[in-house]
Amino acid sequence: MEWPDDVLTLEEAARLQKDLRKQVVLEDRLPNTLHAVAGLDISHSRFSSRVFAIAVLLDYPSMQVLEEAWTEGEAQFPYISGFLAFRESPFVREALNKLSRRPDLLFVDGQGIAHPRGCGIASQVCVLEDLPGIGCAKSVLYGKHGEVGPEAGDRSPLRGKWDDEIRTLGYAVRTKPRAKPMILSPGHRVSPETSVRLVLDCTRGYRLPEPTRQAHEAANRIRREQESQTAGQMSLGLE
Repeated sequence: MEWPDDVLTLEEAARLQKDLRKQVVLEDRLPNTLHAVAGLDISHSRFSSRVFAIAVLLDYPSMQVLEEAWTEGEAQFPYISGFLAFRESPFVREALNKLSRRPDLLFVDGQGIAHPRGCGIASQVCVLEDLPGIGCAKSVLYGKHGEVGPEAGDRSPLRGKWDDEIRTLGYAVRTKPRAKPMILSPGHRVSPETSVRLVLDCTRGYRLPEPTRQAHEAANRIRREQESQTAGQMSLGLE
């Protein structure tokens, strides 16, 4: 579908999310063999609307970092819960497409289908890029789950309404013993159950799976470097 570049009203954005949701595939349509995966994340400037987006490519299954690409820009959409994809996805997609090769699977910091309109940033990016991917969120945006056991791998289904039916939208998963569960939901072309398996396969002793952990670290590092460089240039200009 054609995706608008201009600023949308909330009504237009909600309608686009509902339209895009119809294209989300919740079956496993992955390559037979995964060779490389990518983590996508955003770092925000505290004092402005500037955002820094990162895509980190990793070897699968070793999780060795192969490459990173990033971009920055001024966010055009306001910071509103349930609509963050419109603020962040243009930059995330730009960073993704700066990588020298296409990953086989995306791990996106944010929600997949566990979203009030069934289309969080992971689903939006994955459908528009026609790539399988998983939403790896740090907290619940939509849906409810039960208690999660204390050990790594323990999980509880996240249930909510999808196409007027109460369904499993993903899982609350303990990725590190006694750490707060991650909220994992399909973005596109991955089932809820496979999403959990792949995230646990890519977890290396931290709460965040390695692709989004590496993206998170890189995004913050790049933001700090760029802000420090800008501050230094401004200081030199004032002398």
